[in-house]
Amino acid sequence: MKLDDIREQYWFYSGKASDISRQLALAGIGVVWIFKVDQPGLPKIPDALRAPMAFLVLALFFDFFQYFYGGMAYWIRYERAERQKKRGGLKPDADFNISQRIMLRPMDIAFCLKAASVGIAYFCLALFLFKYLFSA
Repeated sequence: MKLDDIREQYWFYSGKASDISRQLALAGIGVVWIFKVDQPGLPKIPDALRAPMAFLVLALFFDFFQYFYGGMAYWIRYERAERQKKRGGLKPDADFNISQRIMLRPMDIAFCLKAASVGIAYFCLALFLFKYLFSA
């Protein structure tokens, strides 16, 4: 397998994992919403579901951050290249080096934190649901 093939597979699987974690986070928020208790003036989330809810919201934040940061990092790199091109210091078919540390690592970290947040939230949700379903 060539290095480009490995990169393509990484993009495919991380993209799928991002899509699935986003869907799981939204579905988990729906589960929490089902168990909310309506009180005059505001809905109340049971104490046992506050931590899962917090991790689900955190997962959505990391999801947003991953793509926002990536978009901004590549936009800044593009703008730099455009300025170089206008000054005549850039060939039309030039290759660009992408800084792993500045451009890619923050997105990888956000991806991992997103997945971990969803995992922790679903572990807490599972504990709540087992207790709810089997304690009668």
